[in-house]
Amino acid sequence: MSDEFPKALYKGDLKNYNFATAYDANAEEQLRSEGYVHFAELPEPKAIVVGKVSGPSEEPNNIKQELLDALQDNEKLKEENLDLKQKYIAENNALRKQVRLLELGNLDAGELRKILDEKQIKYGSRDGKDELVKLVFDSEYPEEE
Repeated sequence: MSDEFPKALYKGDLKNYNFATAYDANAEEQLRSEGYVHFAELPEPKAIVVGKVSGPSEEPNNIKQELLDALQDNEKLKEENLDLKQKYIAENNALRKQVRLLELGNLDAGELRKILDEKQIKYGSRDGKDELVKLVFDSEYPEEE
């Protein structure tokens, strides 16, 4: 064996490298074909660019404006939703009143007097069915001021 072997050969750069040991000329030739070199032949490490720094960009301002526009659109949609809910409630209440008026119209005068007595509402002994219906309905749906 000569003084030349064993020999360490390296692959990579001066900062990050792997090494292997060649014990004879054949092993050294095999390692060199795989890219291994003497330590002194290793290249300097390459700089890794993470991001580029440049002058002021319009992108953050554009994103900010898009967010502000989206918030305004969201507020408009909330207002429209509230208006639709209020309209639905008003229409629903009007329909409920109509249904109740029809229900009361289907009752006979004795049933209407019984409801009025339970609610302790005074009525005339000669009041007709239409007047009794109106008294019951008005007691359930008082006029809003």
